[in-house]
Amino acid sequence: MGRKLVMVLCLIILILLFMIAKPFWGHKKSQEVLPKLVTTALVVERDMDQRIQLVGTVFPSENVIIKARVDSQITAIPFKNGDFVKEGDTLFELDDRVLKAQLQQAKANLLRDEAEVVRAKAHFERDEKLVTKGVSSKEQFDTSTQAFKAAEANVEATKAQINNLEAQLSYTKIKAPISGYTGTITLTVGNVVKANDAQPLVVINKLDPIRIQVAIPQEYFEDIRRGQQQGNLTADIMDQQGNLLASSVVTYKDNTLSEQTRTLDVHLVLDNKESKMWPGMFVNVALLLNTVPKAMVVPDVALQHGQNKQTFVYAVRNDKVVKIPVTLMLSDTKESAVKGDIRVGDQIITDGLLRVKEGDRVTVKNTQSSESPPEPLKGSS
Repeated sequence: MGRKLVMVLCLIILILLFMIAKPFWGHKKSQEVLPKLVTTALVVERDMDQRIQLVGTVFPSENVIIKARVDSQITAIPFKNGDFVKEGDTLFELDDRVLKAQLQQAKANLLRDEAEVVRAKAHFERDEKLVTKGVSSKEQFDTSTQAFKAAEANVEATKAQINNLEAQLSYTKIKAPISGYTGTITLTVGNVVKANDAQPLVVINKLDPIRIQVAIPQEYFEDIRRGQQQGNLTADIMDQQGNLLASSVVTYKDNTLSEQTRTLDVHLVLDNKESKMWPGMFVNVALLLNTVPKAMVVPDVALQHGQNKQTFVYAVRNDKVVKIPVTLMLSDTKESAVKGDIRVGDQIITDGLLRVKEGDRVTVKNTQSSESPPEPLKGSS
């Protein structure tokens, strides 16, 4: 009786264990049989641009510091802070009375010196005739010659003095050397100014065209050099919200890299008729370094990296996973141009990569399309 009870209990335990383990066996079996779900993207062929995203600083294309060139007193300022002035407009008028008086005196001295030249020339010509006839001495002729030349020299010196005074007189009307926007006027009417004083009277910035300076990391130097050899390097300039402000080309690169930051400064000059950019602003610059024509383009998330820095993608062919080694040609933040044994229209796995390996059977639950190029920047046409 006891043995029967033990056998019954063992049988019950075995039945319970079988019932508990059965769901797990079925789950494992279904896992082995059912294909794995993945998301794919189609390989497309199109031109692929290599761009780097940088931050640029806006500078005026020209900058002039206005200072006085003569010592005098300000008598008039016919403009206001922040005005737009044209080249040749009068900015400051200085007291010119002393210079006008000196100029008038110099002109009077010129008349006197010219009269002396006439008198000295007459003596010279008379003594020249007399010394030829042997009536006058050679010493007398030398004296009249020297007096004549000295009188001519005095005339030239007085003319030079007049030119100098006229130049200084012109400095009493300080004119704008360029067209642009003025800054803050530092001295008002009645103040005395000195020639080349340390403090400027005002600063003029030319804002059309405008200049943008960008610091490019050293790692891109070869791309910059190659791009300039092949043609103009172009860039899109955007505001902080991503709106396109303008497009331009690199007009200048510095002749040395910064020792502190290991960056190369490049400049872009572009139209700014609507004053969208202002000195001191930060702007986003998308610099186009290179274009790969007819590139095989895949999403960045599809790229896998194996041993020995090998790059590969998983493709779905005949419902099975195929591992395809590829060479990365260029990449941005979303897509990459690659070359290898891939074809246009191949389904490249982008989601579910951790669950698959080469040879697995898979079911594609969603295929993303990448046939259209990236969306244009905001505000671009």
